[in-house]
This record gives sequence, structure tokens and C-alpha cells, in this order.
Amino acid sequence: MGLHAEFEECLIGGPHVVLIDRARLAPAWRGLGGVGRLLIGRLLRWTTDSAALVATHPFPIDIPVDERDDKARLARETSVVQKTWQSLGFEPFHDDLWVMQPHLRPHGDAVQRLENALLAN
Repeated sequence: MGLHAEFEECLIGGPHVVLIDRARLAPAWRGLGGVGRLLIGRLLRWTTDSAALVATHPFPIDIPVDERDDKARLARETSVVQKTWQSLGFEPFHDDLWVMQPHLRPHGDAVQRLENALLAN
């Protein structure tokens, strides 16, 4: 797709389904009022145009493995990650699997809301 090699290996695509293995936003894009989410939303539009379904497992990948025993921290940071994906039109499907149908309105509306909010600032 012409994307950075590390990014391309995070997407497993087919003609109907895209699986997002992991997504890591560079620290410089964090805390800017939704700029990172907007980047992800636009990228999803570009990479999933023919997919019927996009699926991911929202998980705080930045927690070191040896620190994942802290259940309270894990739950807190998992909630933050889930809210990020939810703001892009993803919904819980089964257990920890979240899905989004890119051709339906929730994803497009979510990206449009982010764009409007950022332009208003």
C-alpha cells in the first residue's frame, strides 16, 4: 500500500475484513485534542475502503509485560484505549473484540466530528 513497513505489518487485510493487530501513536501526536484519532480515522478510510468489517482488540500495548499484573492500571488504561476506538465508530462485539463497519455512518460521522472539533479550535 506504500505505507511504512511497520504499519503495513499491523494490518491484515482481505477483500472483506481488515484486522488491526496494533496501533501505536507517536508521543508527538498525543494530547493534541484528537489529532491522533483524526489521523487514525482518515487512515482507516483510506485503507479500508472495500472492507465490510474492521476488527481490533483494544489493549494498552505500551504497558510493559512485567507491569501487566497491576489489574487496576490495566483496567484504567484499557478503558482509555477502548474509548479511543469507540470515538472512531468501533463497538464491542464479543469479549475483547471490537468491530467497525467502515461503510456505515458511525465511522464517517465520528471522523467528521473530530475534523469539526479540531477546526473549531
